[in-house]
Amino acid sequence: MSLLSPFTTLLQSSEDRIRLGIKNQASLFFLLSPFTIFVLSKMSGMELMTRVEIKGLNFGISHSDTLLFMGSCFSQEIGNRFLEACFDAVVNPFGVVYNPLSLHTGLVRLLHRREYVPSDIFLCGALYHSFEHHSSFSGTDAATVLLNINNSLLSASDKLYRASCLFITFGTAWVYERKATGQVVSNCHKLPASEFTRRRVSATEAYDMWRPLLEELFAKLPDIKVVLTVSPVRHLRDGAHENNLSKSELLLLCDKLQRQFPEKVCYFPSYEILLDELRDYRFYAEDMAHPSQQAVEYVWERLSDTFFNTETRRFITEWKRLLRGLEHRPLTPDRKGYVKFLDNLAASYNELAVKYPFLDISPQLAKIEAKKQESQ
Repeated sequence: MSLLSPFTTLLQSSEDRIRLGIKNQASLFFLLSPFTIFVLSKMSGMELMTRVEIKGLNFGISHSDTLLFMGSCFSQEIGNRFLEACFDAVVNPFGVVYNPLSLHTGLVRLLHRREYVPSDIFLCGALYHSFEHHSSFSGTDAATVLLNINNSLLSASDKLYRASCLFITFGTAWVYERKATGQVVSNCHKLPASEFTRRRVSATEAYDMWRPLLEELFAKLPDIKVVLTVSPVRHLRDGAHENNLSKSELLLLCDKLQRQFPEKVCYFPSYEILLDELRDYRFYAEDMAHPSQQAVEYVWERLSDTFFNTETRRFITEWKRLLRGLEHRPLTPDRKGYVKFLDNLAASYNELAVKYPFLDISPQLAKIEAKKQESQ
């Protein structure tokens, strides 16, 4: 009996196979999840996918840790997963930042608590911007923009000085320098391209900036760990070849920093997991550049297996179960039964909060109470 028989029996008719593009059993693998393929590999004794080995990680992460995430939109995705799982974390205090030089500038500001001044923002069209921030910080009022970016800076700086782990995700080695000042910007904010010089940063140039910064970081915060990643997002606007050259510089940068600080810096291979374990366009979003939600979830699972112990994973599973209960909508007009369901859900949240004192369940309890009011 074939290992795929349980799956192929679900697709007996030729019409079903044609509709799903399945010509034979081998092509069925393209419809299976990475985890299912991995399990089938173990059951059959065959290597059906390339499993990326994760090395050099000598510490774990639990809910007693404080975390800071900086970097690309992939950092945003993974950082948000930590927030959803109730970790004490700050994600991208400058917004999404892609290149290693701008990330260096941001971390220097956090480490020195160097606030922004009015000359650090500028007016373009109807909006005030900062060259060191994502456009999500832009606004029509200069004072408000300055207040928001400094509040984010100070909050993240406080978090950094309490952090046990700093995640940094490099997205691209291509940078844009202002011709007028030589400043490497995080965001051009749609200013004319003629105002910038575009160039690729070498691993050596970036390393020469990051090495002394990390030395200062570890001197001030001797217990902090740094996890480096390279974003698997493909910067195709730079060109396919240029994107690969860029990622190569970033991978070399991570390797040099890890070798320089082997006890403090580690590398998590999110880039390799997407390219080698998943390696299929079905794991990309419609733009064929960003990972799909299934791919992000898979990387999150690999990261969870790497950093979380059994108790942490057990809590996350229970928390997700309760969140699904919070999204439940009654399908019948039985309001009394729905209210009882909500009461039981609130009791479950309270039980979990007793077991895990770090939990703040007030938003969930407020939402349950609002649902009860709506149902009456």
